[in-house]
Amino acid sequence: MEMTEALKLRVILDDVNAERLILPSRPETVNALIFEVKNKLNLAYDFRLQFQDPEFDNALCNLVNMEDLPSKATIKIVQAVESDLNDTVLLSDNTDSPERLCRWPEIFVVPTFSYEVEYALREGNSAFVKEGKTKDTLETQRIDMVEQFKKTSIERDMILIHQHMQRTFALRREEIVNSAPPIAELKVRWPALFCEAQLYSEFHRITNQNLPFSFYAALDKYTPQLLKLYRKRKTGSLGEKMDAVLMAYEEQEQEKNITTARIAALAGLPLYLKEDSTEIFKTCKDELEATQEGAVALVAVVNEDEVPAGVLFETHHVSIVLESQVVMAHRSWADSLVILFELIYALHLSYPEKLSGFFEFIQVVLLNLDDGRKQLKPKLQALKNELDVGVRYDTRRNSKTGTYEQVPINDNFIYIPILKTLNSLQDDPTLTSFGIKRKSILNTLQYFNIAENYAVDIMHDILEGVGQYEVKLLFVYLI
Repeated sequence: MEMTEALKLRVILDDVNAERLILPSRPETVNALIFEVKNKLNLAYDFRLQFQDPEFDNALCNLVNMEDLPSKATIKIVQAVESDLNDTVLLSDNTDSPERLCRWPEIFVVPTFSYEVEYALREGNSAFVKEGKTKDTLETQRIDMVEQFKKTSIERDMILIHQHMQRTFALRREEIVNSAPPIAELKVRWPALFCEAQLYSEFHRITNQNLPFSFYAALDKYTPQLLKLYRKRKTGSLGEKMDAVLMAYEEQEQEKNITTARIAALAGLPLYLKEDSTEIFKTCKDELEATQEGAVALVAVVNEDEVPAGVLFETHHVSIVLESQVVMAHRSWADSLVILFELIYALHLSYPEKLSGFFEFIQVVLLNLDDGRKQLKPKLQALKNELDVGVRYDTRRNSKTGTYEQVPINDNFIYIPILKTLNSLQDDPTLTSFGIKRKSILNTLQYFNIAENYAVDIMHDILEGVGQYEVKLLFVYLI
């Protein structure tokens, strides 16, 4: 071929980039072609060439002789370095080689960003310098909180304590989960954990749940069904004890309200699960008796005649005991149970063995904190299945009082677990096929959920004809 023949090339740089290159004359050698390509395309690295060989269905072959390259061809650049054996090899990740190091500039010039980005970077750097959360800084904040709790409750800076509790959360969780210090040591190092308001905040940091609200909302939902199940449990010694609990509840005619119903539901739950609560839920006549009462306990100060069948409808004082010491106290037994559960969960403790089912019911069924477990214990799963039978509420007139009340109406249908279904869909990589893009920000509201808090509006849906109109549109679409 003559030197004057033009050479039209499609140069493949990598998997996504290619350039068009026309040379007015054909180079005599492959090295001359490499030199031309390097200069024309401003390539700063060494490489070898491959070309699509028409004799092999355009498969890539190494270019050795210029005579093999057609005047209109596709070539591919393969980056290479010189090995110690002077053989050409593919570029490796060996960043320590002189060939690689010599190509890095001595000074990297960082480009100037937009004003907004530069401002955000400056603010971020400033915040990091001021409040760099090293362990030393967090330890200083922890000590500040300890000093605050040496003051009287009026003198304490609760805003500062809350801020420090937020900032030291990671340090505290690492210590509690990995080191499992004794309760006495935790009370000294983290006294705010044994303050009711901060304990609620800690539980929210761990689970993103408002525990009292979630606990009582779920308990109120299941209480009518639990009491109905208790009435069916009439056989054996446990049946007799259950009957005594229900009789005690029925005798609270003057005081029967949502609080007594909650207490009755909680008191009967260990019996229904065939668990012994006597070593955990105790009573005494004096607060001083509650100081040496075992690893985990609720000790209620009551008069004996105020505890029918052992059901604590009315208490004067309840001590919350962990590792044989009173750590907190409350007036209400139900609220004390919530605090006890909160302490066990936040302090990473094990449930009392004799009441493990009772506390797992609170965790998994009431609070839906399943910790990724695949299935419940058989007796808990059986109870959960019983509770999943649908219950709706209707307004009925009380024939005795003449007032209208919300009463449970039992139906033979099964609730579809909407929230659990939505959560599973959000974790599914194919969720876009269901029309769900992300969680709604409205679900961050404390008293609203987009899946549970919509009510049917009979006026707009039926009386004004919206329902009829939508059904007609559906028929038009289907037909």
